Amino acid sequence: MLNLLFTSVLELSLSTGLVVAVFLALSPVLGKTVWPRWRCLLWTLLALRLLLPFSLPGQDAPVHLSLPTQAVSAPVVSTPSAPASDRILRRQHREADPQLQALFQDLAIQMGLARPVSLVVSENAPSPITLGLLHPLVILPPLDADQEKLIWILRHELAHQAGGHLWCKLLLLLARAVHWFNPLVHQMARQAARDLELACDNRVVAGASPVQRRAYARTLLAALETASASTTSLSTPWQGGSSMMKQRFHNLFSPIPRRRGRMLPAIALAAVLCLG
Repeated sequence: MLNLLFTSVLELSLSTGLVVAVFLALSPVLGKTVWPRWRCLLWTLLALRLLLPFSLPGQDAPVHLSLPTQAVSAPVVSTPSAPASDRILRRQHREADPQLQALFQDLAIQMGLARPVSLVVSENAPSPITLGLLHPLVILPPLDADQEKLIWILRHELAHQAGGHLWCKLLLLLARAVHWFNPLVHQMARQAARDLELACDNRVVAGASPVQRRAYARTLLAALETASASTTSLSTPWQGGSSMMKQRFHNLFSPIPRRRGRMLPAIALAAVLCLG
C-alpha cells in the first residue's frame, strides 16, 4: 500500500514538476511582463495542484496523501504547525503604546482589512513580521524611526495580510512537505517568496507619488540593515540581499505597464488546463 501511495505521489510530482520547470525557466520573462500578484497566483495554483487528491493505481476513489512521519525526513522543510519560535514571539511581547495602536488601526481601515489585526512589540522579533492565519498578529522590534518610516513599515505588514500571503505560504509549505524529494518544488517556493514581497511592495505604494516611492525605498533599506536572518515558516520577515533589493527597487520605480501586467490570468488558465 505504501509503495502504491508513494508511486502516486511521485507521478503527481513529476507531472506537475514539468509545468513548474517550464514556468521557472520563464521567470525572467514573466518578471518583465506580468504583475507580481499574478505570478503569485500562478505559484499558488501549482502548489494547490500538488496537494489535490489523486487516485491510486487500479482504484477509482480519490485518496488523500498521508505519509508516515519517518518517510518524510526532508532536511529542508519544517512542519506546517506553529514553530517554537512563533510561540516565543507571541508570548514575549508587550502591547504597543496607544498612539501607535491608533495609527495602526487607522492604516488597517485605509487598506480595507475586514478582519482585526493585533499589534505588539517584541525584543525577540528579527524584523517587522506578521504571524497567524486565523488570528493575525503584527510584531515589531523596538524601532527608532520617525512617523513617516513607521507608517511605511506598518503598511508593508498590513499589505501582506490584505493580500492573503500567509495562506499562500501555507500552501507552498505543505507542497514542499509532501514533495520533499522534488527540488523543483523547493525552487518554486523560493521564487514565490520573492514574488510575494514584490506584490506586497506594489500594494504598499499603490497610488503613491515618485517622492513617496523613494521614501518607502529608504525605509526598506533602513529596516533591512537591522533585520536578523532568523525567520519562521509561516511569517512575513523582511527579505533583503543585493539581488532581491535590486528587484524590489526596479519594481518600485519601473513598474510593469498595465496592459502587459494582465497577461498572467491567461497563462495561469493555460497551466491549469495542462495540469488537468
